[in-house]
Amino acid sequence: MKKNNRFSNFKSKKLSKGATLSPLAADQMLQNVFTVVGTSSNAVPLAVIEDYANYKKERFITIRSILVIVIILLLLSPLLFVRGNYSVTDKTGDAQSPVYEVHVTGIFPVQVSATQNGLHVPVYDTGIRTFSIEPTKNGMMDICITFFNQQEIHHTIMVTQMDTTAPSFISSQVSNKLVYLYVSDSESGIDYASIYANDANGDIISPISYDAENGCVVFESPASSINVCIPDMAGNELLLVLTPNN
Repeated sequence: MKKNNRFSNFKSKKLSKGATLSPLAADQMLQNVFTVVGTSSNAVPLAVIEDYANYKKERFITIRSILVIVIILLLLSPLLFVRGNYSVTDKTGDAQSPVYEVHVTGIFPVQVSATQNGLHVPVYDTGIRTFSIEPTKNGMMDICITFFNQQEIHHTIMVTQMDTTAPSFISSQVSNKLVYLYVSDSESGIDYASIYANDANGDIISPISYDAENGCVVFESPASSINVCIPDMAGNELLLVLTPNN
């Protein structure tokens, strides 16, 4: 009995591992299969089908990548509303102008600014998320802390420690061609090392000595009028005029 097999005319060939058919060979093989099974040929070329499959694969990868990015953004979205903790500490020392330290906790970048009556106040970066603020006058000071996500915190301080008063003249005394000036300053204190005088020619005249404990400054009795400048630690100045003792 003769075996009826429509595929008996085809000899099987094994492809080596990793080998692929060329597009022309694959299309010819597909046409042969349609002929053997008695089915009409495929109207769509195999190359078009392959291109469409590749397109679907790339589209799937693109959509999957977009979904991953969206999920990551959703997970990170709470950070858009995060505001770190902060502290403001008065670091003003004895007989000094007011200094405030701002420290912000967290891992993200932060900016600190300060204003008084619309004018900027000096702010110095002194460490990791640590800032030093030195107001220049008394009054309400607004501290603005801006986080990386543009969230802001405002902190207000009433500055009252600023010394805006010049030293006071108490009395003077002349003895042995020396002039003794007695002065005082109850706020920041007198800066004795910076006291000086100017004569009519603009020459600088330094005091002979000073006694900080008793508030006394000693100059030589001038031959002509001189202008004496006595500053305090905050930069305020007391101006006096010494005239010859006739």
